[in-house]
Amino acid sequence: QLLHNTLVASEQLPVHSYTTGSEGAHSLKPLAEPISVCLHPLHAPKLEGSCDSGSMRQAPPVQLSFDALVRMSELQQHLLRTSYVADTAYEAFCARLLGYVIEERPLSGEAATAGELPYRRATVIALRTLSPLKLLLHTLRYEDGREIEVVMTTRAYRIVGRVPKEQLVTSNSSSADNVGTVADPDARIHTVTITCPDGLPVEFFLENVLSEVRRALRQADPGCAPMTRSVNEDYGWRDRGWERGGAQFERLLGEKLREDGVAAVARRQTKHEAETLVNRLQNTVMVAIDIDKESAHGQADSEDGGERFPLLSRVQGLVAADAARAEHAQWLSATVVDTSPKISLVYDDGSFEADVPQYRVRPVPQPEQSKRLNPLTAIFMTFEQFLSSREERRAEHEMAQRDTMPANLRRTLSAFNLGRVQHVGHVPSEVLELDAPMADAGDSELRAGEPKDGTRNEGGEGGGFGIEPMKLRVRYTLGNGNESPSGDGVIFDEQLTLLHCLQQLRETSPIGHSLVPHELGYHPGVTCDRTGQSPIIGNRYKLKNENYDVCEAEFLKMGETERERYSRISPPCFRKPKGCGPPVWHLWYSIDVSATDCGKGADSCGVSAPSGVCGMGSVGSRIASCGAVGVGNMASCLGSNPNGLPWTAHDVEEGLLASRLEGEQVLRELRRALPAGELLLSESSAKLLAAGSAGHTMAPLSPAQLMSVFREASGVSRAVPTSSATVPHPAVLKELQEELQSCGVLAGGFTEAVLMLWLLAQRLLSRETISGPGNGEVSHSDTSEQVLWQSFMSPRLSAKLQQQLADALAVTSGALPQWTRLLLHRCPALFSSRSRSQWFRSSAFGISRALHWSQEQQVAAVRSAYAEELAALERARLEAEVSNEPQGLSEVVEQLSEIEDRVGRDRLGTLKSDIARVSRERLLCAAEPLMAFHARSRFQLEVQFEGESGFGSGVTQNFYSSVANELLKVSVHLAQPIWLAESAGAAADGFIAHSGELFPQPLPPLASPAVVAAVRARFRFLGRLMAKACRDDFIVPLPLSLNFLHLVRGGILSYDALPTPGTTGGVASGYAAVAAQLSAIDSQGPSVGEAARRKQYEAVADAEFAQTHQRLGTRMSLREWLEAGGCSFVCPLTGAPLCDGGEERDLTVHNLQEYVHLLAQLWLADGVQAQVCAFREGVEEVFSISTLAPFTLGELQTLLCGTMSIQWSEAELQRHLHPTGGYTKHSKVYQLLLDELQRMCNKERREFLNFVTACPHLPPIGLSMLEIEVLPQHNGSMMPTAQTCGNKLYLPEYEDASTLREGLAIAFANADFGGLHERAVL
Repeated sequence: QLLHNTLVASEQLPVHSYTTGSEGAHSLKPLAEPISVCLHPLHAPKLEGSCDSGSMRQAPPVQLSFDALVRMSELQQHLLRTSYVADTAYEAFCARLLGYVIEERPLSGEAATAGELPYRRATVIALRTLSPLKLLLHTLRYEDGREIEVVMTTRAYRIVGRVPKEQLVTSNSSSADNVGTVADPDARIHTVTITCPDGLPVEFFLENVLSEVRRALRQADPGCAPMTRSVNEDYGWRDRGWERGGAQFERLLGEKLREDGVAAVARRQTKHEAETLVNRLQNTVMVAIDIDKESAHGQADSEDGGERFPLLSRVQGLVAADAARAEHAQWLSATVVDTSPKISLVYDDGSFEADVPQYRVRPVPQPEQSKRLNPLTAIFMTFEQFLSSREERRAEHEMAQRDTMPANLRRTLSAFNLGRVQHVGHVPSEVLELDAPMADAGDSELRAGEPKDGTRNEGGEGGGFGIEPMKLRVRYTLGNGNESPSGDGVIFDEQLTLLHCLQQLRETSPIGHSLVPHELGYHPGVTCDRTGQSPIIGNRYKLKNENYDVCEAEFLKMGETERERYSRISPPCFRKPKGCGPPVWHLWYSIDVSATDCGKGADSCGVSAPSGVCGMGSVGSRIASCGAVGVGNMASCLGSNPNGLPWTAHDVEEGLLASRLEGEQVLRELRRALPAGELLLSESSAKLLAAGSAGHTMAPLSPAQLMSVFREASGVSRAVPTSSATVPHPAVLKELQEELQSCGVLAGGFTEAVLMLWLLAQRLLSRETISGPGNGEVSHSDTSEQVLWQSFMSPRLSAKLQQQLADALAVTSGALPQWTRLLLHRCPALFSSRSRSQWFRSSAFGISRALHWSQEQQVAAVRSAYAEELAALERARLEAEVSNEPQGLSEVVEQLSEIEDRVGRDRLGTLKSDIARVSRERLLCAAEPLMAFHARSRFQLEVQFEGESGFGSGVTQNFYSSVANELLKVSVHLAQPIWLAESAGAAADGFIAHSGELFPQPLPPLASPAVVAAVRARFRFLGRLMAKACRDDFIVPLPLSLNFLHLVRGGILSYDALPTPGTTGGVASGYAAVAAQLSAIDSQGPSVGEAARRKQYEAVADAEFAQTHQRLGTRMSLREWLEAGGCSFVCPLTGAPLCDGGEERDLTVHNLQEYVHLLAQLWLADGVQAQVCAFREGVEEVFSISTLAPFTLGELQTLLCGTMSIQWSEAELQRHLHPTGGYTKHSKVYQLLLDELQRMCNKERREFLNFVTACPHLPPIGLSMLEIEVLPQHNGSMMPTAQTCGNKLYLPEYEDASTLREGLAIAFANADFGGLHERAVL
């Protein structure tokens, strides 16, 4: 309690908040707000010339407006295609590419993101350097003769051949000639003009026609979409070519009419838009259509200030129809890379185009922001004033939100569909017809630079051609806008979001304390005359003696002579910005060049673990070192020797048993390889090694003790005799302290309290209490364990974590403070179970799932605000149903629908889903390839059964439950035994008998590769199945052992995990108990002579064994037991020898410890390592297993398998069992059902849940996730039926409890056969 008080008093953990108090928790509005980033290259090329001199000047930084959810892969591709690579080796590599034949496709861009472009074969025929950015452009000639220039860093390619250089003849056509001609109907090169009659005053003319012109300009065109809006929406000023609103339109219209008598009313229109506008105005004014030529277009732009496209600005280019892109011309995102003499663009797919006509370049369209006008104000406004005011307010609001040029990089949401339409796909039927699981989906996913056409490269990436592709990676550093920061920078995972990386850099940067939100100065009502920014943010610069203002960003682009003509004006007003960071992030970057590595490590993928991110410590290291180990390969299974030991663990065990190695010899090598200052062993092993080196006499060591110590020193998988709390090494404590400092936690009372709590947790909570698998009711933890966890839990930190998770942008982008990951992984006991579960649901499954989770949390919060109103309407609905009032029922239903519309009004979209139809007759055969096919998919999986009409979550849960039942069937177990279970005497369609928890059956050391592969495939399928169900909020009701889950998380088991007496393999626990007695005799020290020790051994051998350790009715000593069974060094389950010549080595009390050691290593380590690794690999295909670290083993079992022990109270049943369809909470049968459910034992409760919900276990959050409806049985039957897809129970009106009990018993008995499920009803 004192430590918790210290935490509360000194707590200083930051919270990243991007919402205001008025928006409320889980608000999705910040997701639409961009962040401003100024990109500074550390190695920028020098630009030739300036405004008034021929000197060299540095390329200016580019300030862009990014979506916060943009992935780093998109930003990296943007930088690689527009940045100078200051590396001579890379320039030489680009030159060597000439003459090589490659297969390539874009890595990014609209079409590449959609996965529409196939790989195409091309020859590299030319290379040139583009000024002023010094971009290296390769010319590719495709097989159809088409040539394009590309930036090769943005293409995925592989080298497949080579042609002689003398055959490289380039054409004289420019890149623009290869692009094609843009179709006139789609080109925005049409201007609509009106003419004022001669002699008619312009003012009088405008007074009579201006309102009609405005109305025609605004009116929507049915079936067509304006340039910046959606289909059937009204046109805005920007859509008609007037970027600065109605004021610009009226000013230029009047000026041109007075000067020439002809003026434009709409510019940059398509042919269809221009003709439609002419048809609307031809009866009012003289109207005509002009086609803008390039010179005329440029002149018109210069007259009204022009549309400026500076170097490196983001634009959109109109590209002609191309079979590789689209059937029609379309606007593609691009970057301006040259402005002299004409504009040159690099598109996001890496293709280059020079001399692009100005009519084919436009600014990035910005979405319109809807802002309602006060209806009372609109009454006193004319229609024209209303339109003008609305457009001006939209423009002002939009520019205030986006202070810089939008980057328009694609925000990729792989599994979330924005909009009201739900995206539903289908799993191909041929996938489910395979007899064996498909190859891993990830194995077919190729790295960058490798096509997916099934071809293979002979000799590696550039094998046989003498050239290796080079890989470019971007390093990022956070700094200010004045000077470049120090340090090497960080390479981020390409899947992380931009906001996540920026916040991480801020937390670890030396100047991070200065990058906090502060008040922004702005100039209300003042617009930048160059960029249109309104209001101007920060300092503004006014042209002396002129009404012309620019923002600071434009001022910095001017030369020294031009700057002298401006005066600086400080902002008069200030506002506090939203977010958690500076108003403009200054991101410095550099490009690293390295040769391609064929491996798949972090470095080879261009991914570096961000500093400060905490892993799972020893758990993560064990997981990383596991790999796909075959049981038959003992040398690999028992590990190599990183400490320089001369033998493997297998060699030592065989040598000690065969007396080829002496105990002192093994100890001597251990002390040599593990100096005392580097010992990180357990307390018992460290004492054993230190005792001999201290010089005093030691007791004779048994071979089993040496085997155990050597396994620990070798770092291989092992089982230990007893589980003991570890003593953290000082280096580990220092590492945790440094990690806290890297998270921004200063040294002081808070840090000391956290470190002390972590030390106590290591001693007291290092291993949860696990009851052996002897009974059907598995207890997750005993009372003392629960009390300990409750005492460690900090309400302050739990509330802090929930406060952080209430920010939707921080959760969705992954930009959570680093302390959340660190403390949840290192000391999860500090947080409540609810907060840990919320963190897992919001952070473990990627951006799409995080967005969906935040959206559902907001919907739940809105729904809670209508709780009382919904309850009143529900009561009114029941009364209307009972009294049979159709009119009243219709009104109530209408009000309920209205509330549901309000609740879901702010939804951004829905999760994408795939539907798979499987057959119940070959369920397991279809489930395995389905999981292999869909494991890596981010989409939600919905399963339907062939021949049945049910659908929805209930049917999908029934699929997972049915697959779990299939895995427990005797026929499946006999075909491929994977569990420690009995099947003797059971029917083929019956179920195996197990101890209540499922633990893998160990594989023998010499198991054939085919057997090992089959078992691994089954456990990998099980891992995929569990993880897929968990991500989609389902459970797989298999009672997995807590010991197995402990191994999956990288834990080490003790001999206590051996099967208990009376279960399959229960004799091993009896042997282990006797071995513990023998070990206690050995630990007495040298004071006990050898003769006395052997005498005590004989006494143990003559002691009673059968009744005491095997729970048998017959008395039998250990000696008699061993002699009667003819026991030797073989596995009791499989009969496989545990060592060389094990069949011939008799088991006695004197070698029992060695036998128990070998048996425990086989059953709890080596023999199950392949299954554990395969299960872990299956989980990793769906989500990272490190996200399961904060849970206790009991919580993890509940998360994956559901609640084993079903507990509910009358209050819970009343809250989550809803009578409807004529039943009320006062109905007699409803009350009888509540009483019966409380009376049921655990087995009957499972049967009830299986009957109604198709799952015999409760989900992790209990009944609140099910919400069961109880309805009258209308088909005349007196038997209950259920509709599992909707969790509906159809119950006849029973008169007494006995009749209800009898009807439910019959229903439960028929549930597994579908007799009373919805199939029979339909």
